[in-house]
Amino acid sequence: MAFEALLGRPLPADYREFLLKHNGGYPVVTLGEAQDGEEFMLGGFLQLDPDGMDEPYTMHLCTPARREADYGWGLPADALVFADDPGGNLFTLSLDDPHHTVRFIDHESDAPFETHQVLAQGFTAFLQLIRSVDSQAALDAAAQREERKMLTSGSFPVALDAQLQRAEAHLPEVREAVRRACLEVFDEKTHFALHDDPRSRHVFDVMLWLHETATGPGITRADMHEILKAWFRDARGGFGLNGYAPGFLDDWWAARFDEGALEGDVNGKGTFTPAARTALVATLRARSV
Repeated sequence: MAFEALLGRPLPADYREFLLKHNGGYPVVTLGEAQDGEEFMLGGFLQLDPDGMDEPYTMHLCTPARREADYGWGLPADALVFADDPGGNLFTLSLDDPHHTVRFIDHESDAPFETHQVLAQGFTAFLQLIRSVDSQAALDAAAQREERKMLTSGSFPVALDAQLQRAEAHLPEVREAVRRACLEVFDEKTHFALHDDPRSRHVFDVMLWLHETATGPGITRADMHEILKAWFRDARGGFGLNGYAPGFLDDWWAARFDEGALEGDVNGKGTFTPAARTALVATLRARSV
C-alpha cells in the first residue's frame, strides 16, 4: 500500500499478488518466447524493499520517476520496471494501460518507449511466456542430442579439416580420435566446451599436436588462442566447439611446461617434447579403436 501511494496508482491485481507471495526472485527456467516467437532471457524479478522503498538499487523496485531521474531511460510515469535480463535490459509493466502491457526495453536503443518490443498484455500473460521446467528440459535434451550427432558425424570446419588431412599421414585414425576426444568432453558436460579438467586438457593437447603436425613446431601461448578458433563450428550441423575459458587454456599451457610435456619458453615459444608427442599419438591411436 505504501508503494502504491508512492506510485500514485494501484498495481495490477495479479502483479500485486505475485509480490505478496514471492516478492521478486529468480525462476528456475529463465528463457521464454515472445508473441512473435523471438526468444528472451529473464535475469530476475525485482523485489520491494520496505527499508528502501524508492531506492533504485539493482534488484529493488522503485517508482518510474525515481528510476528515470537516476538513469534517464525515457520511461513514462506509469512504466514500472519489474524485472531485468542478464544484459542489463529491462522489462516494464504499464500501470495506466488497461491491458497492463509488458515491454522489453533494450538499453542500447534510444528509440521512443512505445516502439520497444511488446511481450505480453498483462503480467500473468508474461509469466505464461516463460517456459515450464518440463518444456525447457525437453528442448535441452533435443539440443544435446543434436550436438552429439554433430560431434559424431558433422563435417569438420574448413581450417580444422585441412589440419586433419595433413595429420592423416602420421595417424590414419586421426579423425575418429578427434571425435572420440571431443565426445568424451561432451558426455561429461552435456555440451562441448573446454575448461579446466583432464578431458578438456587432452583436447588442448590434440589441438597443439595437429597444428604442429600441419605447420611445424614452435608456437606461443597467444598463438594457441588463435589455433583454437579453427575448432569452432563454421557450418550448420557441422562439428564444432561451443566455447572455452581462455584462462584455463593459459593454465593448461603453464601446467604442460611444469609437467615436462612442453619444452622451450613458457613466456615465448613452446613445443611438445619427443616423448610427450609419442605418448599423445599412442593415446589417440588407442582411443580411436
